[in-house]
Amino acid sequence: MKRLYPLLLLFLFLLLAAGQELTAQGHSDLKNELSSYFRLLSIKMSENGRWLTAWKAYDQNRDTLLIFDSTEPGKPVEHRIKVKSAAFVGTNLLLTTRLGQAELLELPEFKSTHYAGVKNAQVLENKKQFLLHYNKQEQNKLELRQSDGHLLNVVNRVVRFFVTKDNQIYAFAENPDQGYDVFRIMENTIEKVYHTSNEISYLDVAKDGQEIIIYEQNQEDSVSNLVFLDIQTKKSYPLNEILPITFQRAFTEEIGDGVHFLKLIVPKKQQPNEMVDIWRGNDKRLVEKFYPPITVMTYIWKPREHFIRRAGTDKQPKALNIGNKRYFLGIDPWKLQDYLSDQPPIQLFLYDLEDDNYVVLDTIAPEYYLSGNGNYALSPVENGWKLYHLPSKGIKFIEGKHLSMPWFSTDCKFIIFQGEGAIWQWDLKTKTLTCLAKFDEYITKIANYKREDVSSTYGQFFIQQVNLSKPLLIELYDPETNQTGYSLWNKGKTEIIIPPTSHYISSLTYNQSFTCYSWLEENYNRPSQLVCRKTDKNPVTVFQSGNASQIDHPRPI
Repeated sequence: MKRLYPLLLLFLFLLLAAGQELTAQGHSDLKNELSSYFRLLSIKMSENGRWLTAWKAYDQNRDTLLIFDSTEPGKPVEHRIKVKSAAFVGTNLLLTTRLGQAELLELPEFKSTHYAGVKNAQVLENKKQFLLHYNKQEQNKLELRQSDGHLLNVVNRVVRFFVTKDNQIYAFAENPDQGYDVFRIMENTIEKVYHTSNEISYLDVAKDGQEIIIYEQNQEDSVSNLVFLDIQTKKSYPLNEILPITFQRAFTEEIGDGVHFLKLIVPKKQQPNEMVDIWRGNDKRLVEKFYPPITVMTYIWKPREHFIRRAGTDKQPKALNIGNKRYFLGIDPWKLQDYLSDQPPIQLFLYDLEDDNYVVLDTIAPEYYLSGNGNYALSPVENGWKLYHLPSKGIKFIEGKHLSMPWFSTDCKFIIFQGEGAIWQWDLKTKTLTCLAKFDEYITKIANYKREDVSSTYGQFFIQQVNLSKPLLIELYDPETNQTGYSLWNKGKTEIIIPPTSHYISSLTYNQSFTCYSWLEENYNRPSQLVCRKTDKNPVTVFQSGNASQIDHPRPI
């Protein structure tokens, strides 16, 4: 009997080892099987709606780019791996960056032009030109190229470049002798607009491209400074000539007509405290208690007039730029501290730059929506909204508990409310509310809007706008059936773009003329599918994601 024990132990050991091997093999097979499934993310579409790209996302990898032809649904026509960025140039060209190089792919011929040593690329807003920024081995050169790849201009030793929405290009580069240069890059010319012996770290370019604020640092004593540059006159206005202050960091915001809002991070001495501190978790002063000992100083700067004035006082230390050259908001975030509420109300002050005084405007919920010119604002109240006209300090109540999120028109003549059963319009001149578009039984949301966050740690302040000269894309949600669809409103007429569906819709993309749309559609029991539609045709399922074995690649990569 004793002789059987070693044999029994050996048998058990072999059985355990085999079981572990089978379990490991089972886990490996399951992992391989799961890793072959993927989702689609982040659609991009060419202006004519024919070409589409989407990222193929696995659990641990999402750097594969799939390219689709909407006229050939069923599978991708091409793909690229380890892609960092992708953008369409013109109508039938795709620019991608990956592994230290850029590729310009011509569609549908699939002819490629490769650019080695590229670390960054950007397509201009006009979709007619693109920029390539190369690495150190290629002298950090910056190339401006036509959509077909034709070289227009080049600057060497570029540290960083900046592009405005109207396609004006600025860059700062190391000077081969000393210091840094700022260049303005155009199709046929390169203009050096500024030189400094200091180190440049950033450029804040105005929307019209005619003004630049240059962030400089003295290389000897590391003292920072801001320099305002007038592009037309080439005259510069250093901030330290009128405000000799030492700051760690600076943030600038353009207001318009040469007026700028400054935020300077100024170090302060930390006072020693030997007493034991006891703090409540929702005390707003915790931010100052445990963050580095700094003070945020806000100023209004008019460089051409050599004018600087602090915005904010010891009683209203937090000043907000609302996009108005004369009026600014001020808050004391600690005045109405309520330890029983996570979001206590805020006492709001209005600062008049011309009169140089503050007045109490109102006590509001920590939620405030502003027009683009900073003249109007809205704050939610029970059963409606409070409408503020800041220049006159007037307040009017807009009744309607069905009125949800507000959006000011870009011409500042109307307010558009999304909400229950309709899209509503408030006329700021006649002070009347009308139904812009009716959608019974649906909750509406504006999908194509512009939102700008007015930086504030203590409350939600937003500049919210919609352009009524263009169509409005409206999301429709039926809470009873849990269905979502999309409709297009254009000059009083509505058109269903995506019929209401119980599927989850994401990555909705459209061209500038609102004639081509693409989106991802998925459900809990079905993988995501890529759908494309032109307004004069029915939706087409271009591709349905799932197992990677579905995809074959007819052309070599």
